[in-house]
Amino acid sequence: MLREQRGFIWDAILENDAGPDEFNIVTIAEWENAEVMEPAKAAVMASHRQANCDPQELFRRLDIRMELGNYRYAA
Repeated sequence: MLREQRGFIWDAILENDAGPDEFNIVTIAEWENAEVMEPAKAAVMASHRQANCDPQELFRRLDIRMELGNYRYAA
C-alpha cells in the first residue's frame, strides 16, 4: 500500500542476522519530502479502519515493540 502513495521512493525490510536483540526487524521507507508523508499516513490509517485492524492492540497482544522515527541523509 505504501508503494502506491504519492511521493514514495523506495522501502526495505531488514532482519538482524546476528541473533535475537531488542530490534530484530527494521523497516525503512523513503519519501520525496515530509509533506507527502501525512497523506500516506492517513491512507494507512484508513486502510486499518477498513480492515477493522487496531495496530496498537495487535502489537500489545503479540508483544511487539515498535519505535518510529524520521531520518534524513547525513551531510
